[in-house]
Amino acid sequence: MAEPEKRIVLFPGGNYTADMPLLYYARCRYEAEGYSCAALQYDCKIDGSLSMRQQFELRRECAARQLRSLGLAPGDELVFVSKSIGTVLAGWAEEEFALSVRHIVLTPLPETLPYLTANKQIRLIAAGTADRYMDSAVLRRHCEANGLPLLLFPGAGHRLEVPGDLAAPLEILRRVTEKY
Repeated sequence: MAEPEKRIVLFPGGNYTADMPLLYYARCRYEAEGYSCAALQYDCKIDGSLSMRQQFELRRECAARQLRSLGLAPGDELVFVSKSIGTVLAGWAEEEFALSVRHIVLTPLPETLPYLTANKQIRLIAAGTADRYMDSAVLRRHCEANGLPLLLFPGAGHRLEVPGDLAAPLEILRRVTEKY
């Protein structure tokens, strides 16, 4: 039987790649600790007229193919770092592949909430109060009810940026990466 591996899997957002700061620095941190890294790529064509559910279904098929090819095993030490629609996919993947995963959840969508429960290993949830996709009050109540760690940034949008304030995203990035 193979030795368990230390692995980090990045689940990017629809328009937020694994090379962008929040995911890039997660990769750097965990690779420095000896984790191997895989970044999913959604190679499916997404039509802007599709509903969020339809977009999720297409990306789920892409993600499932890639996850199967990684050969993740239940005994592996796994960290899933996810952003936006990737947060839904990461929650789904943990259940679908019956894995034990530590999650870092960045700007979740409402569809992610069923996966964010007290019995999951959630290291961090980070979001902004001005996120156009997730009502921060709903997220706060959900996290409080489930005892989940939430970093909520005032005025930050879905990319954890504050319009007109170039220093804010750097401070947000610093605070988020400290929790990785």
